[in-house]
Amino acid sequence: EQEENHHNEWHRKRRWEGRHPQEEHENDQQHQIKFDTAIAAADAVVHRLPRAREVHQPYLTSILTTLRAIFHTLILVWKIQPELILANGPGTCVPVIYSVFLLRILRLPMMMLGRNYHHRPRCKVVFVESICRVKTLSLSGRLVYPIVDRFVVHWPILKEKYPMVEVCDVFVRHDKET
Repeated sequence: EQEENHHNEWHRKRRWEGRHPQEEHENDQQHQIKFDTAIAAADAVVHRLPRAREVHQPYLTSILTTLRAIFHTLILVWKIQPELILANGPGTCVPVIYSVFLLRILRLPMMMLGRNYHHRPRCKVVFVESICRVKTLSLSGRLVYPIVDRFVVHWPILKEKYPMVEVCDVFVRHDKET
């Protein structure tokens, strides 16, 4: 039994190795170096942005941290010029979506002044609301609803309240018997 427990523990750790962001590490700096090395070896590029609001942060002070996050995100979006932003709901997506929106607004005056404003296509923004939101939109959803290109929900009842949403009810069962 002890050997079986040891095997199960080893299997559990192995299965979740590298997936859980809150793993305990003896030396955080050493872990950061390993993480950065792994990222450098990958084909993907990871950009770190400041959070718009910390958990349990008062709303009054979150205004300043949100403005800071929008500023940093605005610079990043300007540099990268993504073609698509696919956001799934947490508050951290709000500064990213608003940065894209602000750059859309600034693009028109640049074009009117005759400046050659990068011939890349306009960045599309798709927001996918959480499947947990059955009757109302999340705060993030309500903030970005008017400015995104596509807004996807999982529950058809939301279409009645919010006409611009698109329903993707692949994961939702609609039979009345249950």
